[in-house]
Amino acid sequence: MRNRWYDKVLNFVVALILLFGALIFIAMPLSAVRSFIAFVMTNLNGFGMLVFCGIGVIMLVLFAYVLAGLFSKKSSPMPTSVNVKVSEIGSVDITIGALDSIVLKSARAIPAVKDCKAFIVPADDGAVNISLTVSLMPEANIPEVTAKLQEEVKKFVESHTGVNVREIQVVVESTGVNPQARVQ
Repeated sequence: MRNRWYDKVLNFVVALILLFGALIFIAMPLSAVRSFIAFVMTNLNGFGMLVFCGIGVIMLVLFAYVLAGLFSKKSSPMPTSVNVKVSEIGSVDITIGALDSIVLKSARAIPAVKDCKAFIVPADDGAVNISLTVSLMPEANIPEVTAKLQEEVKKFVESHTGVNVREIQVVVESTGVNPQARVQ
């Protein structure tokens, strides 16, 4: 969630209050305001000064924490769905999980693909970027299979969901060639 301007103003006011409180609690045992808390300090002796200084230090730390939060840039959470269609009677969204299932179904339909993992990132304009990590059969021609994989996944996703696929990146993780141990 993004910090709106009024959230920042409110946080700044809270930070100022914390700073003011911290300075008062730190200065009380050290200044003329000491008479205000003389009763507490006389009953608690030197321990009263330590308590007030401790409270002041804690408020100072809280001030620094709130102030740091004002200036930190928080990333917005990843969208969990993509808009497919908007009409006068409502809208249709598809979740990233549903898109993931569709992508994996289309990728695994290609005979040379042994296994596949997908990572889908929605773009601001309603399109998606897809990253595939695949394991191919040992006899697979990697350039041909990956080109076919990109084309088929794009065509399948766009025709079945209406979501525009901007880019498909493919990483070949393995080709299923497991060197067998030699027996001599």
